[in-house]
Amino acid sequence: MTAYICVFISVLILVTTLHYSDAYWRNDLKHEAIKGLKQENILKRHKRQEVSHATADDKEGLQLEFPHIVPVALGGGGRGCLGVLLSENFVVGSAHCLHSSTSVSVHGELVNVSKIIIHPMYNARKKNYDIGLLKLAANVNIQSTVVPACLWLDDNISIANVKLIGTNEFFDTNSIVQTTRITLKNAEKCQPYLNYISLLTGFSLTVHQMCVFYEFEEHWRWKGGLVYVDLIYENHIVPFVIGSASFAPIRGLHRLHGFSKLSKFVDWISKIMREEGADVSFEPLICAKRHLEYRRQINNTTSFEPNIAVDTTVSIHSHPDAPHTKICVGVLIRKDAVITLAQCASNLMSYTSRVVLADGSFIAIRDIIIHPDYSDDSLYSNIAILKLVSQASVTPIEIAPYYSKHDKITLYASVINGDQSKNNKFFAVHGLNVRFSYECNPSEEHHSRLLKGLHPEHMCLQNNHTLVPGSCEAHPGSAVFWYHNDKKYLLGLYMHGENCGFGDQALGLYVYAYNAWIHSVIETPSQHSLGYVFPFLKTSDECSYPDGATGTCVSHINCPNISKRAGKSLPIFYCSSRAIVCCPRHLEAQKEEEHEGIAFAFYRTV
Repeated sequence: MTAYICVFISVLILVTTLHYSDAYWRNDLKHEAIKGLKQENILKRHKRQEVSHATADDKEGLQLEFPHIVPVALGGGGRGCLGVLLSENFVVGSAHCLHSSTSVSVHGELVNVSKIIIHPMYNARKKNYDIGLLKLAANVNIQSTVVPACLWLDDNISIANVKLIGTNEFFDTNSIVQTTRITLKNAEKCQPYLNYISLLTGFSLTVHQMCVFYEFEEHWRWKGGLVYVDLIYENHIVPFVIGSASFAPIRGLHRLHGFSKLSKFVDWISKIMREEGADVSFEPLICAKRHLEYRRQINNTTSFEPNIAVDTTVSIHSHPDAPHTKICVGVLIRKDAVITLAQCASNLMSYTSRVVLADGSFIAIRDIIIHPDYSDDSLYSNIAILKLVSQASVTPIEIAPYYSKHDKITLYASVINGDQSKNNKFFAVHGLNVRFSYECNPSEEHHSRLLKGLHPEHMCLQNNHTLVPGSCEAHPGSAVFWYHNDKKYLLGLYMHGENCGFGDQALGLYVYAYNAWIHSVIETPSQHSLGYVFPFLKTSDECSYPDGATGTCVSHINCPNISKRAGKSLPIFYCSSRAIVCCPRHLEAQKEEEHEGIAFAFYRTV
């Protein structure tokens, strides 16, 4: 009797622990807010969602929404599970399910399994390496209702709109259950939730596993199957599968499921498929393009307009011999002044750096003015002005004094896989919404750089859709234009974020917040001549200036022309030390206005 009482008490304690642990998990979400950020914005990510059920009445719609999902039938009367179509003849899923599979249902048609391949390290008791592949006896017919999925390759799964899909407890294939806005945790962060039941289950997570937390009514009535996310590529929906169900610690008592992270098994999956004659690449962009004509489209609009030349946008280069790649960009706000981010200007040197215009021409940078409150790797006061040695023949952009949410916003992002050897070309990214500091919900990656919280200088860009990784890139300083009454204004500069603000919000600089400082800088003329020391230039070496003046390195006292150059506020180059100066030969060559667009160059005689 004593033994029975002890067991009863142990079970009671376990159930109580489960209840409070579940409550702890929900309360834990409330403490994710970072100092200076709005707590309610964090809670929005974890708000309770309704579970959707797809039934036989909407069979065609179901197959259009889940064209990559195939129910797997098991031998011996066992309950089935869900698998993912990876190619015309391969399905991936959980090893504990696939090991006894006999056929799969593709668009309502049964297709026999010709080969079952289970991961060699699969442990049935602990569910470690719980992954397997099915080779089908015949290739399926790819169509709008039958399209293979891609695999999520990154261990980082902090992406929006992740979906959890499963079936009801009786595996009625006409009823698929789905919920969104779930919480994913890797093995390290999940293990504490399992420790209190480890004596009963023996579960000890490994790096290739993760946990899925969810909250909805009657969660015990369905069987979790797959975690995936719908990503967008060229306005088409492409499913990327993240994980397959592996275990449920104690069904009905805790809203937690263990899943295998498919990113950890991509190499093994690719190797097996290649050996079986199915050489399929899972690189995101390559996979997204495959079967694109059969994918669902999100709408009839165009989110990306390629190969756009923007005359007011320039790329910034630290040296005239630097390769023509757009690492940082800026915008002409005056014919001889460019606005950019301080992080882009902090490594530049006057006269040796230049900006490249849309037509491929370039102008040397004369002055670099970084906001005095900026510090390295900061997202505060991240602004700089570059004054040019001559004027561009481009009408500069005006800074937007205000913003209306009813007008069009366009981000000009960098061309991907484009020819950057001639002109600057950009993607025009449409469909973005602007959120100002009080509305922003920045990603966790931004939090570490926003220790003082969001300020009025910050703005966010967002589109609820998430893009296929690598399909859009915006370099620092990319322009955010606002179109009002058919006129274009500069609203912001892109600072940080992935995928151009699709999915997670991207952080930008609201330019007008620094309007007073901008005008104080561009309206103040240079008052002195700047000097630069080049240690590799020696006495008698040939040298030249960005305005075209050429000379020789001589003693400062032997160069009377240098004082006249300083009087014109033109730069002075020194050789080795300030005792040796690059002495110009001809004063008339020093007239800056006669050498518009001439790049800086200097050389040393051997």
